Amino acid sequence: MKILMIFFVVSSFYYTVHSQQIDFYKEDLTFQLSKKYFSVKGNYYFCNHTDKKIRRLLFYPFDTTNDKSTVDSIMVYDITGNAFEKILQKVPSGIFFEIKIRPNDTSIYHIEYNQRIVSDSVRYILQTTKYWHKPLETAEYKLVVEKPVTVQTLSYRPDSVYQIQGMKIYYWWKENFLPEEDMIIHFTAN
Repeated sequence: MKILMIFFVVSSFYYTVHSQQIDFYKEDLTFQLSKKYFSVKGNYYFCNHTDKKIRRLLFYPFDTTNDKSTVDSIMVYDITGNAFEKILQKVPSGIFFEIKIRPNDTSIYHIEYNQRIVSDSVRYILQTTKYWHKPLETAEYKLVVEKPVTVQTLSYRPDSVYQIQGMKIYYWWKENFLPEEDMIIHFTAN
């Protein structure tokens, strides 16, 4: 635990010193909520503003509010490099993996995971965006809800809601987005 804390302090310092080198500027996520699982599939966009290749260790967090909720089927894929990315370490609160970005270029990483549902709410952590010290240029979120699940409340009001093939789809489009709270979904499942 002490080593993990030192890593976060060093990472925070490193990011502050080199904050102009790399930007996390966009994300496009699809959440799927069923009676048993909360699934996340998303693309994350990073930009290198230097004339040197950047390799950076990233921590990708999971919601650990309920310690009985397990995360599995984790996958990280470097779309730009066309390769699966090795998860260097998995801890209960998230995973560590390395991103690589060519000079003056962008990289897109696709991340997927499933989280077993053990209560009447799920959370996707958005507030870590603040650690990048700038808002996302754009963010797109979709929540696909399968029957018999019914959403009761959402922490963000959706821009639109659709019904397609018996599923309810909630949609959000954000610009210049610096989240003040996480995406929290309260629901019932009969």
